[in-house]
Amino acid sequence: MPVFRVEKNTNYTTMCNYHLRDRNLTLKAKGLLSLCLSLPETWDYSVRGLVAICKEGKDSIVKILQELEQYDEDGNPYGGGNNDVATAAIIGKWASDAGMTLLIDFHYSDFWADPGRQLAPKAWTSMTIDEKSSALSSSYVWQQNSRIRQRYCRPAV
Repeated sequence: MPVFRVEKNTNYTTMCNYHLRDRNLTLKAKGLLSLCLSLPETWDYSVRGLVAICKEGKDSIVKILQELEQYDEDGNPYGGGNNDVATAAIIGKWASDAGMTLLIDFHYSDFWADPGRQLAPKAWTSMTIDEKSSALSSSYVWQQNSRIRQRYCRPAV
């Protein structure tokens, strides 16, 4: 198939191919990120703003944004379903601002937990049994929910 090159003066976006070639990102995530990169810096970067210009609804936009918020210990995204409390608070704020209810499901893994194969988080590698037990306690979940509430978002559960 031939490739046609044209001089791009207006109505074009130049972006790095890094995210476009990332095999860990879905096509939806690549598309939404590309759309966001094409918008002016003064644009309303919110769920409500994205819903206004996309075919997808609020739930789909939030799910795609969650994928784009994933990262490894070096800060590189890897789209495996991981999420930390700070990111949950940000996503929760986006959901609250969009009039949605936030439900939080704690998975003690860096990736989406498969019930048949749950790996401990990388951050727990050097923890003792007592420290892991404390991390699994209901007080830990309560503390994390409190941190999320402090960011102006109220989880439903």
